[in-house]
Amino acid sequence: MIGALLLWLTTVTGQERSRTVQVASVNDETVARETVAAYRSRGAAAYYVKVELPQGTFYRVRVGRFATPADAQRYARAIGVRDAFITAYDGPADAPLTRAPDLPARPAAEASAGSRPLPPVLPGTAGALPPPVMVIKPKGKPSPPVSSSAPPTRIAPAPDAAQPSDGPPAGLDEMPATPPPLPGRRLPWRAERPALLLDGLAAPPLLEESELRVDPSPWARLSTPTRADLHCAHFVSRETGWVGGRRGVILHTEDGGRRWVEQVTGTKANVSGLFFLNAKIGWAAVGGTCGLDPRADGIEPAILHTDDGGRVWRALAELDARALWFVNEQVGYAVGNYSSVFRTTDGGATWVPCEGLQRAIARPEGLPDAVLTFTQAQFLDERRGWVAGTFFGRGVARPAGVFFTQDGGMTWTRCPIPFAATAADITSMRFIDARRGFVVSELYRGDARFVTLHLTNDGGATWSERRTAVPGFHVTHFLDERTGWTMGALLTRDGSAPPYEVGIWITRDGGRTWREEKTLVGTQIYAAFFLDAQTGWAVGQGGTVLRYRP
Repeated sequence: MIGALLLWLTTVTGQERSRTVQVASVNDETVARETVAAYRSRGAAAYYVKVELPQGTFYRVRVGRFATPADAQRYARAIGVRDAFITAYDGPADAPLTRAPDLPARPAAEASAGSRPLPPVLPGTAGALPPPVMVIKPKGKPSPPVSSSAPPTRIAPAPDAAQPSDGPPAGLDEMPATPPPLPGRRLPWRAERPALLLDGLAAPPLLEESELRVDPSPWARLSTPTRADLHCAHFVSRETGWVGGRRGVILHTEDGGRRWVEQVTGTKANVSGLFFLNAKIGWAAVGGTCGLDPRADGIEPAILHTDDGGRVWRALAELDARALWFVNEQVGYAVGNYSSVFRTTDGGATWVPCEGLQRAIARPEGLPDAVLTFTQAQFLDERRGWVAGTFFGRGVARPAGVFFTQDGGMTWTRCPIPFAATAADITSMRFIDARRGFVVSELYRGDARFVTLHLTNDGGATWSERRTAVPGFHVTHFLDERTGWTMGALLTRDGSAPPYEVGIWITRDGGRTWREEKTLVGTQIYAAFFLDAQTGWAVGQGGTVLRYRP
């Protein structure tokens, strides 16, 4: 009895003294499993543990068991992980120590550069299999095994309070979720960065972009602290932006999406539109609907405003809007349900309807009860701008058209765009200047679907059309007359929802040809935002945020 107790104490003490390398901490168990599988495929002894923190559930991915922190650091560099967190080992008690390799001397030229890491070199493991992967069994359905070579060993998660003081702080779950590159393999990545970093916590060192790329696609899925559907995004730079979605969710990032902070909006209404003039001043449209009365569901639509980057949002006016556009801090436009276009000259405190627009609207035959909802707006200055909308009624969507004003909304002219007579929906609009612009619509003809691009080079007097057949529902965004992206959900074979696959395609010739850039599984995309040809974001179902950086 005493001997067994001594043996147990020796084992526990040895385990507490040994160290491991934490390579990622994410709030998505699927991402954790994929990360573990990727490291194991390279011969690394990877596992993950589940922890409950004040900001939610996290899955910490860890690699190896080492006698000293120095050994753990050498191993981390050998597998291509810079500035890794070294923490107490909490894996299987009978796992052997992992050998830390002796790193080769750096060439003089490289040593003079200083900051570049050594290339990934795994220590030799010939004749020995990596230790079993530990998969923490979540509540509900059991997790699938992550490797066919060895069955997973399930253990109970160690309580976070038991973590030693030399490990990462309890809330500091902010390590990159990307393993070193895998030769000849492409993983369906669902995250590249972890989620929320609470105020007051220091940020851990981050890997360089060149070290994070596993999926060759320029689209990387980021981790966010929400599972709410996201419907809009607005960025003022490559690093600073906001995304918004269901139940008043607005997330903010200041580092290009590596970390997100959820802002307090004071509403449970859906965020339908965001617009920021700079990193401080912005507006949000909440509760906006398409052909429905929001008050029937107890939702009070409103326009919110912030002048400190979203730390504080306050309601300005009760307005049912889908999209916003501000020319400066005082003059802006809001468009939305029931053919409504409003103008403000005091920063959003009061709004005046642009009633002259009603004379330019032609209601389609056969849709007497259809409701016109404007979903797009763009203005070059206080007087010149465009709005675009669609009629929604009895399961049919038909473009109402694109309307232009050059006197601040007093009078409007309908652009002569030859939309098809069959059902369609305007999905995006962009004018590069007063003469060049394009409008994208989703065209439905029976079971066939098309992305239709209408272009003008003479201020809207004449338009040309390009049409591309696509599967499923698409979100299409063009940056200029040649470069654009379409993001579509491929419907299931029996036509039921939800879709099982989403593809992202790019065109460099104005829609004549398309090339696939990314495939996602089980996630719809609802909106996209691009700063330029090198920087963009897409948002969608279940808190999905994708970042585009080729």
